[in-house]
Amino acid sequence: AQAAGFTSWPLSWAWLVLSAVTITLAFETMGTVMVVSLLVAPGAGAWLLTRTFPAFLTVTTCLALLAGLLGRGFTLWMDASTTAATATTAILIFLTAYLLAPREGVIAKWRHSRSARRRLDRRLVLVHLWHHGLVGDEDIECKEPLMAQHLAITPGRIRFALASLENSGLAVFVDGIWKTSEDGSALAKSIV
Repeated sequence: AQAAGFTSWPLSWAWLVLSAVTITLAFETMGTVMVVSLLVAPGAGAWLLTRTFPAFLTVTTCLALLAGLLGRGFTLWMDASTTAATATTAILIFLTAYLLAPREGVIAKWRHSRSARRRLDRRLVLVHLWHHGLVGDEDIECKEPLMAQHLAITPGRIRFALASLENSGLAVFVDGIWKTSEDGSALAKSIV
């Protein structure tokens, strides 16, 4: 509110009073488990899925409604407790968002870290090849098994990095020895 140029204390107090009234009434009518699950899980899921405050409020509301409707549906289908079904559904919706969120989800973070690791592997191998080409001991140091040992990278990751560098035209395989191409040497020099 302050960043948008509004006086923040009236909005803050209004938000606090509305939250207190809603929570108090909800505890009386729905029970503690359902209130806590519908307050926490949809908001946490929306936090993972959105970037702006209006979108956050909209997605939170939609996730809470979805949890309530699906929970009620499961109650009718399985003849179960409404509170338990709704709380479980809210938690499952949050876990789905936690896994699949495009930027903050577990899968997205795993893919990002794998991609970053592969870029780093490529750079390390490229600089290694370039350095030993300059020093003149590339016939010893620029063979796959020795590179894996010296760079402390698994042989599979070394093979992947070398194949990627070869496909990009940055490295060549000549007489059992890996060497940088002209473009590879220029890139390695700029990296260093």
